[in-house]
Amino acid sequence: MTVVRPVAGFLTAVAAGVAVAFSEKFEKPPLAPAPSPAPQAASNCTSSCSCGYKKPETQGVVERMKSGLAFAFGDLLKDVGAWLLFGVLLAGTISVMVPAETMERYFSNEYLSMLLMLAVSVPLYVCATASTPIAAAFALKGISPGAALIFLLAGPATNAASLTVISRMLGKRATAVYLAAIVIISFAAGIAVNALYAWLGLDIRHWIAHTSHEESGIIAIVSTIVLIALVGKSYLPVRKTAAH
Repeated sequence: MTVVRPVAGFLTAVAAGVAVAFSEKFEKPPLAPAPSPAPQAASNCTSSCSCGYKKPETQGVVERMKSGLAFAFGDLLKDVGAWLLFGVLLAGTISVMVPAETMERYFSNEYLSMLLMLAVSVPLYVCATASTPIAAAFALKGISPGAALIFLLAGPATNAASLTVISRMLGKRATAVYLAAIVIISFAAGIAVNALYAWLGLDIRHWIAHTSHEESGIIAIVSTIVLIALVGKSYLPVRKTAAH
């Protein structure tokens, strides 16, 4: 699934882009406005289009390592940390509150489970970071790998907020084509993944192995505390040191 998800995401994005580009061929092109004279540049830089470019200062290996770690535990963790915690909390809620009998009743059928995952993921406001632990919780409850993949693909790509932005930028027709392409390709990818698992001789109902319970282990507890502390630290205001 770690390999399948980015490959399916790439194919889904390309298919959606091709579908939207193809649909635009049937729209009448807008009338081009009359060309206006280009304003005279105020800068004295006229010898080259990139003469205002400043070459960045070269950094050594240590400086680049520090810069990378500062970004990873600063800006990047601030972007994904809250969503990750939200996904983990929601996944825990699903694991505890959703009974196995409910999953057996509504998700036992391969194709019905994929349709239900589409119905859940399309309107759900969830990003790619939060969708991973949620899909894992559903997988541990017994959904097929195809249904889990549909949630991972359609959830982040089709939430209500992103569709609103896409509608304003590309128009309602392009948004409808985009949504249809995401739904169709995600469903086809789910069917293909289930067929792949069956071809490999893996049970699509119990494809996730329940590992030994280590929730109360010291490593898990310390890791949880460190993660929460790092996420909280990323939201603290950064102190600006005075230049000497």
